[in-house]
Amino acid sequence: MPPRPPACCRLAQRPLATPVDSIWVSDEILCTVFRQFCALSRTARRYGSSVPGPMESRRRLGKRRMTHLSEAIPTSAPNPVHIWGLFGNAGRTQWRWEAPTPRLSKNDDTAALPAWLSEWDTTPQEDSNEILWPEMTEERTLVEGIPTVEEDVCRFRETLRSKSDLDSHIADFNQSLKQSLTLGLVSSELLEHIIQQVTEDLQEVSKNHKVARARCLAFYNAIWDGITASRVLRPIDFDGKVINEFLSLLSRLPSTREVQILAHRILCSMSVVQLRCLEQGIISLVKSWLHSWLEVSRIGDSQLEIRAAEEYVMETGSKLGNVQRLVMALEEGSNAMTDISLVREAVSDVHMAISRALGAIAKADQSISPFKASAKLLADALQKLPYDLLSSIVPSCSEHIMMACKGRRKSFQTVRYYWLSTIAQLSNVDTELFLQNWRKLESQDTILENDASDLILSLWMSQGYVKNIDGVRNSFEASAPRPEKKDFASLLFALDKHRENSLTRTRDLFLLLEELGRYKMVYKILSRMNDLGLKVPATCLARSIDTMSNHDVRLALKIFHLRTVMLLGDRRFRLDWIPDFIIALINDRSVEPKRIWEILGIPIYENRPRSQRHFQPRALPQTMIDLLHRMALAFAQSPARPTRVAVRNVLQCLYHLRLHRAPISPELARAMSSAGITREIIAGQWIREDRLHYTLVLIDELEGKEVADKVDATVLNWRQHLSEKQARRAREGNVLRVGPID
Repeated sequence: MPPRPPACCRLAQRPLATPVDSIWVSDEILCTVFRQFCALSRTARRYGSSVPGPMESRRRLGKRRMTHLSEAIPTSAPNPVHIWGLFGNAGRTQWRWEAPTPRLSKNDDTAALPAWLSEWDTTPQEDSNEILWPEMTEERTLVEGIPTVEEDVCRFRETLRSKSDLDSHIADFNQSLKQSLTLGLVSSELLEHIIQQVTEDLQEVSKNHKVARARCLAFYNAIWDGITASRVLRPIDFDGKVINEFLSLLSRLPSTREVQILAHRILCSMSVVQLRCLEQGIISLVKSWLHSWLEVSRIGDSQLEIRAAEEYVMETGSKLGNVQRLVMALEEGSNAMTDISLVREAVSDVHMAISRALGAIAKADQSISPFKASAKLLADALQKLPYDLLSSIVPSCSEHIMMACKGRRKSFQTVRYYWLSTIAQLSNVDTELFLQNWRKLESQDTILENDASDLILSLWMSQGYVKNIDGVRNSFEASAPRPEKKDFASLLFALDKHRENSLTRTRDLFLLLEELGRYKMVYKILSRMNDLGLKVPATCLARSIDTMSNHDVRLALKIFHLRTVMLLGDRRFRLDWIPDFIIALINDRSVEPKRIWEILGIPIYENRPRSQRHFQPRALPQTMIDLLHRMALAFAQSPARPTRVAVRNVLQCLYHLRLHRAPISPELARAMSSAGITREIIAGQWIREDRLHYTLVLIDELEGKEVADKVDATVLNWRQHLSEKQARRAREGNVLRVGPID
């Protein structure tokens, strides 16, 4: 059995497909790439001899010959005929490899290096009679006749100063420059020079600013069209310094829709490395973008978008009618399984039609409101920026808004809303950076709830918390009392309607409002949610009450009263979840202690006769035990409670703990000593014997006899001090020296 031919033979005999197009690469680019390769190649680090052996020498000689021949013979147009099909079908056993031979013998056996490697050739060159083929001579003549890019630019600049019909010459130059950029003939340094010089010339020769801006914009569009169409030098291959200069010049133009689209194309084509070099250019561009929102909004041509929205709505209506007919037929028909499958397919079609209609309505809304479309375009342009770059650009632009709109309240509100909307639509912006700029821009004027609710929804959408974006936004706007009266409760209602995890979003909303210092809005939101029939988890409501108690006890008490109708499920609301609320009630003079104990559900034991003090002990949770200790200390130290009331409530806490056999910590002894002893000493009053005796017994029980003895000695010294003070007053008041004198 003959041996199987090697894989290289089968690969060599396989027909090769010729490329459908070809890319011409200039010598300058190849030379630059070769320099980079030589600088980064690892072959320079190899150790050992570089002298080739006899087999390697023959291989290198054949490779040099093939390279020389490929350069000497011009390539023809792409031919669809395969190279292996020129001589018929060759079998595996009939084919025989032959070494390549030149078509015409040359006097010099040494192959010359290519043009782009000539500067690396260190061998002395000898005079040789180079044979030029007719095709090569014609091609070199044509290339020598074509002007270079530099010559074309110089000729165009001279034409601008000499001829009157400038628009046609500018259009021809733009087309020529676009072709040169497409072919990769313009380097980064040359492009920077062209952009600067041609921009200055166009501004000088133009009659007015409007014409100059239109010509510069056409010039910039031609440059970027050529760069994006090139397969040699792509946008990511240009130096960031050139693109930064390009953006700076672009920001000097009025930020029209065309300028914004071009800026969006540029920023979306950049790499992360390039974007880090464009900070100043991006800041200038965004500031110019923000200034466009100060102008009066003009409704653009939105007929196409409105007509498309109408068609989608009509399509949805027809599909809904089809579902209704199928349901009626299902109620009357006999083949229920077939009819149910048809109804399910029809409902699925209606769902898709509604989604398309909502998307079309959103596009029509953006076309009617140009600032919305502009903010969306700016958010898309800034989407690729890394976070560290955004954290530098966004605050800088926020400060620019405050300076530029100083004294212009209406304009400031407009620009502020669309700028915050842009930040909210960036998926690479976290909540901290968003709230930081919110607080900075809200320092001059409060953001209305209508705008604030829309901004929060945009933030949640960009962070991926909302899946059905069009449906939620449509329900949010429809559930508002009026289009200009959108609120947070309507937002939560829309999320609950579309099952977008509204409970978690409710908790996040209250946390955001707490960080923004708008805690007073929580009660308003909860009242509106109660009207809409929404429920709130017990933990979320407890946190809201506890947070509100640090700012406004009355509002916290109102929210507490809503718990009976707004709690989700049958879970019991525990008072030990809101310790700060209870402490705030103790420190409020308007709330009586009796009301506090009613809220806790604990009877006042002192008011009951001993015959009615029979209660069933139950195990108290540790959080409730800690709360009672905190309450005792708060009653003892609160300036809103007199000494007698403080002592009674401390004893109430102690009695409740002992009744349910809960552990008592030394904190309660300190609370009792603070209420019964420290308060009297601060007020300069005599300490009652019965109160002192009860306090000392409690201290002895909880903290030890040594501490009790120290407290007793302190009280004794205080009593002696009061006795001496009273005697001194008596002596000083006895001016006539009547009676016994010490």
